[in-house]
Amino acid sequence: MKKSLLFLFAALLMAGCTQKNVKNSRTEGLTPADKQAEQGLTAYVEYDSLMTQYEYCKEYSDQLQQRFKSYQQQLASKQSALENAASAFQRKLQSGQFASQEAAEAEQKKLMGQQEQLQKLSADLEEKFAKEQEDINKALHDSVQNFLKDFNKDGRYKLILAKSGDNILYAEKELDITEDIVKGLNKRYKKSSAKK
Repeated sequence: MKKSLLFLFAALLMAGCTQKNVKNSRTEGLTPADKQAEQGLTAYVEYDSLMTQYEYCKEYSDQLQQRFKSYQQQLASKQSALENAASAFQRKLQSGQFASQEAAEAEQKKLMGQQEQLQKLSADLEEKFAKEQEDINKALHDSVQNFLKDFNKDGRYKLILAKSGDNILYAEKELDITEDIVKGLNKRYKKSSAKK
């Protein structure tokens, strides 16, 4: 009985060592990224780096900034014209240049209408800008999602996270695939831009 238990224990020990050696020989010489792929691990992408290094994002971010400046200039111009009209109204009122009380009230009403139009324009431009920003963010998200499907079509990663700020408390640096993702996205974007 003791011999059979000893034999069983020795067989289990040898089987365990053999499996360990097979596993070690399979992963021996592999890079950390290859080892991850072998195990189907989780990875993350630094979202801030993606936003600053992905050419598509940089290009559309610049366009969005230009539109924002254009909207600001448009509003500033209208605001300045309204302020000038209000100052002119005030001077005319103080110097008694209006022919009648009704003429002064009509001019004041016209100024109030211009102010309402300026407020409406401001709200419209703000809404338009928010919509443009949302559209660009959605297009960026779709672009990254579609790329990640192709990038991971071999199933090496079970989960790819977006790291923004410190929302991931701890991760090994070898789980960071940001550089590979940025390179791949930019390569694909350059190809699609060249076709246009």
